[in-house]
Amino acid sequence: QDKRFCRSASRFDNTKTIFYEDLQTDPQRIMTEILEFLDVDTECQLSSVFHKATPDTLSSAISNYSELAEFVAGTELESMLD
Repeated sequence: QDKRFCRSASRFDNTKTIFYEDLQTDPQRIMTEILEFLDVDTECQLSSVFHKATPDTLSSAISNYSELAEFVAGTELESMLD
């Protein structure tokens, strides 16, 4: 899934991929990387506690998942569904 998303996002010139697991493991490093990517002074040292609030699969989190999947079938958005 990640590879398909990265291929889809590769058409944009400036992207930064952030993985939830990396943010959980080392939030200070990831937040610093985000600030640098956004060209924001890293003295800000933003930090926060993150908690995953949704199920591991989109089909469990979205009540009309099958309708959504049908709507985006055959488009570049289809690759973003599980």
